[in-house]
Amino acid sequence: MRAALPRAAREERGMGHETGRPAPAVSRHTTNDAPAAATDPRWAALAERAERERDDPLACPSCGVNLLGLDAFDTYRVCSGCRRHFPLPALERLYLLVEAGTFVETSGVLVSVDPLIFRDLLPFPDRFEQRRERTGPGAGVGEAVITGTGRIGGHEAVLLVLDHTYLGGNLGPVAAEKVVLAMELATARRLPLVALCAASYPGFRGGDDPRLQAGILSLAQWPKIAAAAARLHVAAVPFIALLAHPTTGGVYAGLGNQADLILAEPGAHLGLGAGGRGNRESGITIAEDMLGAGLIDAIVDRRRLQATIGILLGLFADRGRFVPSPSGEPPVAISQSPRWEQIKFARHPERPTGRDFLACLTSEFIELHGDRISADDPAMTCGLGRLGQAPVAIVVQNRHPAGDGPAGSGVSGYQKAIRLMRLAGHFELPILTFIDTAGTVAEPGPTTPGVGLAVAELMRLGSTLPVPIISVTTGLGSGIGAMALGAGDRRLMLQHAIVTADGAIAVDGPRLQAPSTAGPTNLMSRSQPLTAPECLRLGLIDTIVPEPEPAAHADPAAAAQLLGAVLARTLAELSGIGPRRRLEERARRIRSLGEATPEGREAARREIRELHELQRTLSRSLGDLRGRWEGRSMTLPRLPRPTLLGVPHLPRPGQLDPSRFSTRVGPELADLAGRIADGVRARGLGGRETPPAGDPSLPPESLN
Repeated sequence: MRAALPRAAREERGMGHETGRPAPAVSRHTTNDAPAAATDPRWAALAERAERERDDPLACPSCGVNLLGLDAFDTYRVCSGCRRHFPLPALERLYLLVEAGTFVETSGVLVSVDPLIFRDLLPFPDRFEQRRERTGPGAGVGEAVITGTGRIGGHEAVLLVLDHTYLGGNLGPVAAEKVVLAMELATARRLPLVALCAASYPGFRGGDDPRLQAGILSLAQWPKIAAAAARLHVAAVPFIALLAHPTTGGVYAGLGNQADLILAEPGAHLGLGAGGRGNRESGITIAEDMLGAGLIDAIVDRRRLQATIGILLGLFADRGRFVPSPSGEPPVAISQSPRWEQIKFARHPERPTGRDFLACLTSEFIELHGDRISADDPAMTCGLGRLGQAPVAIVVQNRHPAGDGPAGSGVSGYQKAIRLMRLAGHFELPILTFIDTAGTVAEPGPTTPGVGLAVAELMRLGSTLPVPIISVTTGLGSGIGAMALGAGDRRLMLQHAIVTADGAIAVDGPRLQAPSTAGPTNLMSRSQPLTAPECLRLGLIDTIVPEPEPAAHADPAAAAQLLGAVLARTLAELSGIGPRRRLEERARRIRSLGEATPEGREAARREIRELHELQRTLSRSLGDLRGRWEGRSMTLPRLPRPTLLGVPHLPRPGQLDPSRFSTRVGPELADLAGRIADGVRARGLGGRETPPAGDPSLPPESLN
């Protein structure tokens, strides 16, 4: 922990005790401008109040703990009783975050000028000078943002710090230009960008902010900042943002939400804050609510901020650099338990979960919450960590007790896994998935179809991401959700894990319960579970990971050690393969899934034979039906020709009467009709001249 700043130095920098904001300028005016203090009684009253508050005990406004003399408050401005975080100016944040002597400021000579000529009680330059003085003598803060480079946890990064004490941290044209220059520097040098945000939306600090008069110019800067952040993202440069109290308005929407990872301080007020002066708190909420809604990744205490950002920078810096070496020969599972006993071990209530294996296997892990759209799902744990020396992205399905048994993952959990997998593909991090779920939760309501869309996207990412993907089934793998997380380069399965096709679990429906008896009949579900040896014989998995006797619940640490050895060997094997070859091999594996072994091929051939037999049976049935229909149609009686209403039937050729045409057509046509009729009669082709009585097909009136 850093040594606390001397109290005199903090007072010189203008740190107030109650709020952490700069101390009022009354003490400096009282000392340096005695005539003003003597002529105005308000200065004397304020100075007397400041001296009285300096000598009185300082109590936390939230819990009442005396803050004077506490190391947490003197160093970090944090209450040790309720963890309330008091605001800090930009230089104090830099002092707590950056290693001593490593910060180099950039664009420090850029300061704001009067872009528009306004008439005000205090001229624009004088108002800026007043704000600059309130940050403390010699502080060197000439704008709302400080940019530069420094080292955090031994890793160099570009830093961008907004000072809320300087005009509320709102960005004008010059401050926005400094932000863009910092982003372009990070893109050019491929250094991670760390932004410490603290700013209020216009109107939060009242009417003494000169930028409120040039608000349109401030709003016009955000598209420029968003474009620079997009170029940073295209270059695959990590962008980490910390949202302190308060972070609202354009800084929250245009800068904080552009980051790849969003952290926040406890109790920070965050949001767009679009309510205006009449409704200032509209759209503002606290960081804890944002975390539950899945809009930020983590809440980090100020005392752990340097270590947390240092871990993240280390993971990004070491991507692809450290490859775990294979350790010895692959372990072989030699014990073969009865099938029903393996199912009992898989459902044992004390069997290690994915989070238990995660805690034993990773030396560093930063959990990321939510998908920035929907609420955070505790049934799915996602984050970045380190397996041995290799940085990895990890997705863990959790068995959470809900009602009488474990519940599965919903649409929010799968969306969170999708976001992490995209992040891992963007930053070239290997992906590990731990599968242990009772299925997919079919939540009632309009979000039900979204589960299918999320599962489809998971399967697509599992087949197209160019990074190594390893899946491990640690307990129960149920339904299509488990199969979607299992798509990848290698599929591992613990010795006593099982898989089943029962994958849809209604929220209020029956739960998959642990067996209460030892008989094999009561252990079987409606869908026959498959054990690890059966999955291996069918070609559904690549490796069986052994467990200590009798199963993993007997010695979780030993089970984690065996799993870690297999994961290290598998990751080393996949890291030596190029992205194109890896994708080709993955496509072949997925294409032949279930047919990679003789047993799998035989099962596939048997299924194909059954399908062919079914096809032949259907063909024979259709042929019989066709023959019966044709035979029935041949035996049906001949029906008379239908007569159209109002349209008389034409006579046959032998029944033509030439005299009928003599009055309607010319003599040539009448003569031609007569010759045709005589020819027909001579050859015997003519029919009866008059239809027989009762013949409805040739009505007599048609010849009249």
